[in-house]
Amino acid sequence: NGQQVNILTHCNAGWLACIEHGTATAPIYAAYDQGVDVHVWVDETRPLNQGNRLTA
Repeated sequence: NGQQVNILTHCNAGWLACIEHGTATAPIYAAYDQGVDVHVWVDETRPLNQGNRLTA
């Protein structure tokens, strides 16, 4: 419908969690490829900061 989609990921959601696109980021890539305006919030997941260091 043309509105921006906001998504929050928690912990390591990128390709290190699962080959190629990752577990949580695969739908984000798919939406982006289809022209959806996506804004992703990545939390830092203390104490190791996986979200901050790996996903972002």
